Amino acid sequence: MAIFNPEVPSTVVRPAPSDLDERRFTALSIVAAFPLALLLGTAAGSLWSSGQRGVGTLFLTAAVAVGVVGLHLPYVVIARADGTLIFKALTRTVTTNVSHVEQIGHGSGGRARSSWTFSFSFDGSRVQLNDRGGRMLAGYVIGHNARVEYLPMSDRGR
Repeated sequence: MAIFNPEVPSTVVRPAPSDLDERRFTALSIVAAFPLALLLGTAAGSLWSSGQRGVGTLFLTAAVAVGVVGLHLPYVVIARADGTLIFKALTRTVTTNVSHVEQIGHGSGGRARSSWTFSFSFDGSRVQLNDRGGRMLAGYVIGHNARVEYLPMSDRGR
């Protein structure tokens, strides 16, 4: 058992100054895509083995689609002090600058779910971030880029 001695230099590793100058915005709800894909794939296999190939094929198609979406959607965005935004997904990384964000769109998927879409001016591409991380990143971008256009949530069915 180690005893704390204030006179002995601390062995705690302090973060480098550059690490303090970045913020992370996460969307961990994307992790749910993989168990859902596994569940749909298992159901597809069960349906195929019981002779219901048509419905099994639909379930398999849905499983593959959910898996592909899970691989491409960002689960974390790193905002650095120099204005760099790094959108990381399992299969791709998009790096841009906060000044390149041209438009932020906000939509609701129902049941208190929301998605935030960030459109870039340099190539017209878009990246989506879900839930709380997307909301926090939208506030960060709006605070650091006065020219960004914000499109609020459309009230579908309300």
